[in-house]
Amino acid sequence: MHTPPIRIHRPCEGVAVVMLDRPHRLNAMRPSTIGPLVEAFEVLANDESTRAVVLTGAGRGFCTGMDLGALEEMAPIDVESQTAWMRDLMRASILLDWLPQPTIAAVNGPATGGGFGYAMGCDIRIASRSALFSATFARMAMGPDAGLSHSLPRAAGYARALELLLTADVVDADEALRLGIVSRVVEDAQETAIELAKRIAAVPGHASRSIKRTLRQSLATDFEAAVDTEARAQAELICHPDWMANATAWLAKHGGR
Repeated sequence: MHTPPIRIHRPCEGVAVVMLDRPHRLNAMRPSTIGPLVEAFEVLANDESTRAVVLTGAGRGFCTGMDLGALEEMAPIDVESQTAWMRDLMRASILLDWLPQPTIAAVNGPATGGGFGYAMGCDIRIASRSALFSATFARMAMGPDAGLSHSLPRAAGYARALELLLTADVVDADEALRLGIVSRVVEDAQETAIELAKRIAAVPGHASRSIKRTLRQSLATDFEAAVDTEARAQAELICHPDWMANATAWLAKHGGR
Protein backbone atom coordinates (compact mmCIF):
# COMPACT_ATOMS: atom_id res chain seq x y z
CA MET A 1 0.00 0.00 0.00
CA HIS A 2 1.53 3.32 -1.11
CA THR A 3 1.78 6.24 1.31
CA PRO A 4 0.10 9.37 -0.13
CA PRO A 5 2.75 11.93 -1.19
CA ILE A 6 0.77 14.76 0.44
CA ARG A 7 -0.74 14.86 3.92
CA ILE A 8 -2.98 17.51 5.46
CA HIS A 9 -3.36 17.74 9.20
CA ARG A 10 -4.99 20.32 11.40
CA PRO A 11 -3.08 21.03 14.63
CA CYS A 12 -5.76 23.45 15.82
CA GLU A 13 -8.93 25.17 14.66
CA GLY A 14 -8.42 27.30 11.57
CA VAL A 15 -4.94 26.00 10.68
CA ALA A 16 -4.12 23.46 7.96
CA VAL A 17 -0.62 22.01 7.54
CA VAL A 18 0.13 20.69 4.06
CA MET A 19 3.04 18.28 4.32
CA LEU A 20 5.01 17.01 1.36
CA ASP A 21 5.54 13.41 2.41
CA ARG A 22 8.33 11.72 0.46
CA PRO A 23 11.06 11.99 3.09
CA HIS A 24 13.15 9.21 1.53
CA ARG A 25 13.62 11.55 -1.49
CA LEU A 26 13.83 14.81 0.52
CA ASN A 27 10.24 15.37 -0.65
CA ALA A 28 11.22 15.67 -4.30
CA MET A 29 8.16 15.59 -6.53
CA ARG A 30 7.43 13.42 -9.54
CA PRO A 31 4.98 14.56 -12.25
CA SER A 32 2.66 11.81 -11.07
CA THR A 33 2.62 13.22 -7.51
CA ILE A 34 1.66 16.79 -8.45
CA GLY A 35 -2.02 15.86 -8.69
CA PRO A 36 -2.51 15.29 -4.94
CA LEU A 37 -0.86 18.66 -4.19
CA VAL A 38 -3.18 20.37 -6.67
CA GLU A 39 -6.16 18.67 -5.04
CA ALA A 40 -5.02 19.75 -1.56
CA PHE A 41 -4.77 23.40 -2.60
CA GLU A 42 -8.14 23.25 -4.40
CA VAL A 43 -9.83 21.89 -1.27
CA LEU A 44 -8.24 24.48 1.02
CA ALA A 45 -9.05 27.39 -1.28
CA ASN A 46 -12.75 26.64 -0.88
CA ASP A 47 -12.63 25.92 2.85
CA GLU A 48 -13.66 29.05 4.75
CA SER A 49 -12.96 27.36 8.07
CA THR A 50 -9.24 27.31 7.19
CA ARG A 51 -7.77 30.71 8.03
CA ALA A 52 -4.05 29.97 7.68
CA VAL A 53 -2.05 27.38 5.71
CA VAL A 54 1.43 26.04 6.53
CA LEU A 55 3.43 24.28 3.80
CA THR A 56 6.30 22.07 4.92
CA GLY A 57 8.12 18.82 4.25
CA ALA A 58 8.39 15.56 6.17
CA GLY A 59 11.72 14.48 7.58
CA ARG A 60 14.89 16.51 7.11
CA GLY A 61 13.99 18.30 3.87
CA PHE A 62 11.46 20.82 2.61
CA CYS A 63 11.44 19.90 -1.09
CA THR A 64 14.26 19.32 -3.55
CA GLY A 65 12.18 20.04 -6.63
CA MET A 66 11.72 17.43 -9.32
CA ASP A 67 12.82 13.90 -8.54
CA LEU A 68 15.61 13.15 -10.99
CA GLY A 69 14.37 9.59 -11.06
CA ALA A 70 11.39 10.96 -13.00
CA LEU A 71 13.40 12.22 -15.97
CA GLU A 72 11.91 9.50 -18.14
CA GLU A 73 8.55 11.22 -17.60
CA MET A 74 9.99 14.41 -19.09
CA ALA A 75 11.04 13.19 -22.53
CA PRO A 76 10.61 16.20 -24.88
CA ILE A 77 8.35 15.93 -27.87
CA ASP A 78 8.16 19.41 -29.38
CA VAL A 79 8.16 22.90 -27.88
CA GLU A 80 4.38 23.36 -27.97
CA SER A 81 3.62 19.98 -26.43
CA GLN A 82 6.35 20.45 -23.82
CA THR A 83 5.00 23.91 -22.97
CA ALA A 84 1.53 22.49 -22.32
CA TRP A 85 3.05 19.70 -20.24
CA MET A 86 5.09 22.18 -18.16
CA ARG A 87 2.07 24.42 -17.59
CA ASP A 88 0.17 21.45 -16.24
CA LEU A 89 3.13 20.56 -14.03
CA MET A 90 3.16 24.08 -12.57
CA ARG A 91 -0.55 24.08 -11.74
CA ALA A 92 0.25 23.49 -8.06
CA SER A 93 2.40 26.63 -7.94
CA ILE A 94 -0.41 28.70 -9.44
CA LEU A 95 -2.95 27.32 -6.97
CA LEU A 96 -0.57 28.00 -4.07
CA ASP A 97 -0.33 31.60 -5.26
CA TRP A 98 -4.12 31.79 -5.55
CA LEU A 99 -4.86 30.55 -2.03
CA PRO A 100 -6.90 33.29 -0.33
CA GLN A 101 -5.58 32.40 3.13
CA PRO A 102 -2.22 33.67 4.37
CA THR A 103 0.37 30.96 3.68
CA ILE A 104 3.54 30.16 5.62
CA ALA A 105 6.43 28.01 4.37
CA ALA A 106 8.17 26.14 7.20
CA VAL A 107 11.50 25.41 5.53
CA ASN A 108 13.02 22.65 7.63
CA GLY A 109 15.85 21.62 5.30
CA PRO A 110 16.88 21.86 1.63
CA ALA A 111 14.53 23.83 -0.64
CA THR A 112 16.01 23.51 -4.11
CA GLY A 113 14.81 23.85 -7.67
CA GLY A 114 11.04 23.78 -7.78
CA GLY A 115 11.05 23.33 -4.00
CA PHE A 116 12.66 26.75 -3.72
CA GLY A 117 9.79 27.99 -5.89
CA TYR A 118 7.19 26.41 -3.59
CA ALA A 119 8.77 28.11 -0.57
CA MET A 120 8.87 31.49 -2.31
CA GLY A 121 5.26 30.98 -3.40
CA CYS A 122 4.15 31.31 0.22
CA ASP A 123 3.40 34.70 1.76
CA ILE A 124 5.74 34.20 4.73
CA ARG A 125 8.82 31.97 5.00
CA ILE A 126 10.32 30.70 8.24
CA ALA A 127 13.59 28.77 8.11
CA SER A 128 15.17 26.32 10.48
CA ARG A 129 18.93 26.60 10.93
CA SER A 130 19.36 23.60 8.64
CA ALA A 131 17.46 25.25 5.76
CA LEU A 132 19.25 25.61 2.44
CA PHE A 133 18.02 27.35 -0.69
CA SER A 134 19.31 26.85 -4.23
CA ALA A 135 17.97 27.44 -7.73
CA THR A 136 19.66 24.43 -9.28
CA PHE A 137 18.18 24.72 -12.77
CA ALA A 138 21.26 26.13 -14.54
CA ARG A 139 23.26 23.01 -13.63
CA MET A 140 21.04 21.10 -16.08
CA ALA A 141 20.92 23.93 -18.64
CA MET A 142 17.37 24.77 -17.57
CA GLY A 143 15.65 27.93 -16.36
CA PRO A 144 13.51 28.70 -13.31
CA ASP A 145 10.02 27.34 -12.78
CA ALA A 146 7.37 27.18 -10.04
CA GLY A 147 7.12 30.99 -10.28
CA LEU A 148 10.66 31.61 -9.05
CA SER A 149 11.36 34.19 -11.78
CA HIS A 150 8.54 36.27 -10.27
CA SER A 151 8.96 35.68 -6.54
CA LEU A 152 12.74 35.64 -6.07
CA PRO A 153 13.59 39.10 -7.49
CA ARG A 154 10.76 40.61 -5.45
CA ALA A 155 12.40 39.29 -2.29
CA ALA A 156 16.11 39.51 -3.08
CA GLY A 157 16.24 42.10 -5.87
CA TYR A 158 16.88 41.61 -9.59
CA ALA A 159 20.67 41.45 -9.51
CA ARG A 160 20.95 38.96 -6.65
CA ALA A 161 18.13 36.84 -8.06
CA LEU A 162 19.83 36.65 -11.46
CA GLU A 163 23.12 35.74 -9.81
CA LEU A 164 21.49 32.94 -7.84
CA LEU A 165 19.71 31.62 -10.93
CA LEU A 166 22.87 31.60 -13.02
CA THR A 167 25.27 30.21 -10.42
CA ALA A 168 22.97 27.82 -8.55
CA ASP A 169 24.77 28.92 -5.39
CA VAL A 170 23.50 27.47 -2.12
CA VAL A 171 22.14 30.03 0.34
CA ASP A 172 22.07 29.04 4.00
CA ALA A 173 19.47 30.22 6.50
CA ASP A 174 21.40 33.25 7.76
CA GLU A 175 22.11 34.49 4.23
CA ALA A 176 18.46 33.89 3.30
CA LEU A 177 17.45 36.10 6.21
CA ARG A 178 19.86 38.84 5.11
CA LEU A 179 18.52 38.70 1.55
CA GLY A 180 14.89 38.87 2.66
CA ILE A 181 14.13 35.37 1.37
CA VAL A 182 12.92 34.39 4.86
CA SER A 183 11.52 36.52 7.67
CA ARG A 184 13.16 34.64 10.54
CA VAL A 185 15.51 31.77 11.38
CA VAL A 186 14.55 29.49 14.28
CA GLU A 187 15.40 26.13 15.76
CA ASP A 188 12.13 24.47 14.73
CA ALA A 189 10.55 26.00 11.63
CA GLN A 190 7.43 23.85 11.71
CA GLU A 191 6.65 24.59 15.35
CA THR A 192 7.21 28.33 14.86
CA ALA A 193 5.15 28.38 11.65
CA ILE A 194 2.23 26.64 13.36
CA GLU A 195 2.37 29.08 16.29
CA LEU A 196 2.28 32.00 13.84
CA ALA A 197 -0.55 30.34 11.92
CA LYS A 198 -2.51 30.05 15.18
CA ARG A 199 -2.15 33.80 15.71
CA ILE A 200 -3.29 34.49 12.15
CA ALA A 201 -6.20 32.08 12.54
CA ALA A 202 -7.40 34.14 15.51
CA VAL A 203 -8.22 36.93 13.03
CA PRO A 204 -11.68 36.56 11.42
CA GLY A 205 -11.15 34.74 8.14
CA HIS A 206 -12.86 37.36 5.96
CA ALA A 207 -10.56 40.02 7.46
CA SER A 208 -7.28 38.14 7.00
CA ARG A 209 -8.19 37.26 3.42
CA SER A 210 -9.04 40.91 2.74
CA ILE A 211 -5.74 42.11 4.22
CA LYS A 212 -3.78 39.66 2.07
CA ARG A 213 -5.72 40.64 -1.05
CA THR A 214 -5.30 44.37 -0.36
CA LEU A 215 -1.56 44.09 0.18
CA ARG A 216 -1.02 42.08 -3.00
CA GLN A 217 -3.12 44.46 -5.10
CA SER A 218 -1.38 47.51 -3.63
CA LEU A 219 2.07 46.12 -4.39
CA ALA A 220 1.19 46.08 -8.07
CA THR A 221 0.00 49.68 -8.33
CA ASP A 222 0.76 53.29 -7.38
CA PHE A 223 0.02 55.06 -4.08
CA GLU A 224 -3.29 56.65 -5.05
CA ALA A 225 -4.64 53.40 -6.47
CA ALA A 226 -3.46 51.62 -3.32
CA VAL A 227 -5.46 54.04 -1.17
CA ASP A 228 -8.51 53.41 -3.36
CA THR A 229 -8.00 49.67 -2.87
CA GLU A 230 -7.79 50.18 0.89
CA ALA A 231 -10.94 52.32 0.90
CA ARG A 232 -12.95 49.68 -0.92
CA ALA A 233 -11.63 46.84 1.27
CA GLN A 234 -12.22 48.81 4.46
CA ALA A 235 -15.77 49.65 3.42
CA GLU A 236 -16.52 45.99 2.71
CA LEU A 237 -15.14 44.98 6.11
CA ILE A 238 -17.12 47.65 7.97
CA CYS A 239 -20.28 46.55 6.18
CA HIS A 240 -19.70 42.91 7.14
CA PRO A 241 -22.43 41.70 9.55
CA ASP A 242 -19.84 40.73 12.19
CA TRP A 243 -17.95 44.03 12.22
CA MET A 244 -19.85 45.83 14.95
CA ALA A 245 -19.67 42.85 17.32
CA ASN A 246 -15.93 42.42 16.70
CA ALA A 247 -15.20 46.12 17.12
CA THR A 248 -17.29 46.35 20.30
CA ALA A 249 -15.54 43.30 21.79
CA TRP A 250 -12.12 44.78 21.02
CA LEU A 251 -13.00 48.13 22.57
CA ALA A 252 -14.34 46.41 25.69
CA LYS A 253 -11.16 44.34 26.06
CA HIS A 254 -8.82 47.29 25.55
CA GLY A 255 -10.74 49.85 27.54
CA GLY A 256 -11.63 52.03 24.58
CA ARG A 257 -8.03 52.44 23.42
